[in-house]
Amino acid sequence: MAWWKKGICLLLVIVALLAIFRPKLRQVQAPPQKKETNWSLMALGDVMLARNAGRAMARHGFEYPFGKIAALTRKATLTFANLESPIAESGRPLPGKQIAFRAAPEAAKALAYAGIDVVSLANNHAFDYGEEALLETIRLLGEQQIAAVGAGENWQEATAPLWLDVAGQKVAFIAASEMADLFFSYSYPVPSRATEEKAGVAPLEKEWLLEAIGRARPRADLIVVSLHWGVEDSSQVTGSQRALARELIDHGADLILGHHPHVLQGLEFYKDKLIVYSLANTIFDQNDETNKEGMLLTLQFTGSELKRVWALPTYIYEKGQGALAGEEKGERIRSRLIELSEALNTKCLQMGEAVYFFPSK
Repeated sequence: MAWWKKGICLLLVIVALLAIFRPKLRQVQAPPQKKETNWSLMALGDVMLARNAGRAMARHGFEYPFGKIAALTRKATLTFANLESPIAESGRPLPGKQIAFRAAPEAAKALAYAGIDVVSLANNHAFDYGEEALLETIRLLGEQQIAAVGAGENWQEATAPLWLDVAGQKVAFIAASEMADLFFSYSYPVPSRATEEKAGVAPLEKEWLLEAIGRARPRADLIVVSLHWGVEDSSQVTGSQRALARELIDHGADLILGHHPHVLQGLEFYKDKLIVYSLANTIFDQNDETNKEGMLLTLQFTGSELKRVWALPTYIYEKGQGALAGEEKGERIRSRLIELSEALNTKCLQMGEAVYFFPSK
């Protein structure tokens, strides 16, 4: 047989063997991508369920404080509020503190009825009845599946981030109070600040806040910082507040939620992150018109990306009960929000009863 015929025969044999014994390729699948789910966070202002709210609940039931807005507060995926009163039967008023709040245990049911998932206790009233009442508050909230942040049995608990899984996102809440070092009697010089040995609230101190944000950043899809700060009864934001908010965002915070002034302040965007300087009052006892004004602020997310922000005006018509603002008062509140926010270089658009907020590009 000629050499070229032998070559052709050999080639045919090799092709036949490859057809029979060809290696099977293993299909490699791409790793599954994280699903980007739409979800919402609603933020309320100061909520105080003692005094008038407590008396109203005793007469009308625990649904009363949120009865006119619960359909909205329950609708959000996650609802957050600043709780400005301990919920307890234990404890005694702090010596020398002229205004000391303590709500009855049924107040925890009121919060659960409103669909509130998280409350900040880092404020100047959570410690009104001392350590025992503060810890009872945390326990009663937990029994209603409501998480508390910004307070605890010691420094580690008070300053620890609260971690939640929300719509596939890891959300970290951190809270701090500017008033944690106040005390009210030299015969009892005990501030609300948590220590290594004492229950209390987390103080608003930049060093630990930056450290906490930095530790949380690698794990978190979203970091929310609640700050009890600012000038009471003033609609003006201080320069130090703006500087601190920016620094927290520069170090990894995604959202700043402010409380304490008891009046509305403007909303601001910095690096496309939202700063809410004061959410004002949702339920409180104060009598001035501006103290009765507030908002239900909704943030719409896709995954961890903020897509839309809007506010509905609220008004306290009856002490101890929050409600959506009617036509005249609602228009006044919307105008005030727009004026204060535009002064912070935020774009605003009124649509129906809501005000929408956008970064200025």
